[in-house]
Amino acid sequence: MPTKHSSPEKSDNFYANQGRKLQEMQHDLEQKIEKFESVADDPFTTKRIETLQANLKEVKSALGMHEMGLYGACIDCDETIPKARLEENPEAILCERCAE
Repeated sequence: MPTKHSSPEKSDNFYANQGRKLQEMQHDLEQKIEKFESVADDPFTTKRIETLQANLKEVKSALGMHEMGLYGACIDCDETIPKARLEENPEAILCERCAE
């Protein structure tokens, strides 16, 4: 199980910014799902909703990790996920090696 990261220095707002980014992603995905659900009457739209729901699940998992102070640690090996990976993929909960 991942361990809590030591508190970043006050000048390092990276993790706080990532938390805000994840909250925005969650909000955007929820809105998109709601929009598509209002017109869901074809297989393409249904598939799009499923994809958005899967993305939302990933974002919520990362947000939960963030709220517990565990964001940025791989849930499989407990190694620190590089900031560059988190910037590109804020919902990442696995390091690149474990994600392969």
